[in-house]
Amino acid sequence: MLFTTVLFVHLCALFAAFAASALVHHGQKRLANAGTVADASQWLGFVRQVSVTFPLAILVLLASGGYMVHIEGLAWRTGWLEASLAGIVLLAVNGPAVIGARMRRLQQALQASGGAFGPDLARLANDPVTHCAGWMNTLLALGIAYLMVAKPATGMAFGVLAVALVLGVLMGRPGRRPASAAVEPG
Repeated sequence: MLFTTVLFVHLCALFAAFAASALVHHGQKRLANAGTVADASQWLGFVRQVSVTFPLAILVLLASGGYMVHIEGLAWRTGWLEASLAGIVLLAVNGPAVIGARMRRLQQALQASGGAFGPDLARLANDPVTHCAGWMNTLLALGIAYLMVAKPATGMAFGVLAVALVLGVLMGRPGRRPASAAVEPG
């Protein structure tokens, strides 16, 4: 009964992370389309509030996953587990170090703008690196979920994560976003 409950908690954390991911992508799209400092600030605040879900979900996923690995008697050196842990480390670094840093830079620029929403702010609000990094995290998490189900050998497991990262970059690339979100170079 305890194992089943832990599995349920594990799945709830996964669902919460994917729900938060969908909301963050929506917020980033709205942020990219913002035309005023007030709109950009509102959507940036929304994205930052929802993003609090990610570290909590990762902690719950690690704790519940670790328990299940222990109870099942699996070796931590199992290929899909090694790849999953490497993917989780990448998620944990990419979120705060890349996305978080760029969001903080946008927040500072918005605060220093004096209310004027010019091309520099528009570029920061529609940052292609932030979009790609966000989609990379989403697809990487989906790849990790696949590894949990398929349990492939080491090479295939890391291959799945590589494909997930490439798909994330493709999903976040500037040409994929609507023309209304594109910012003229300046």
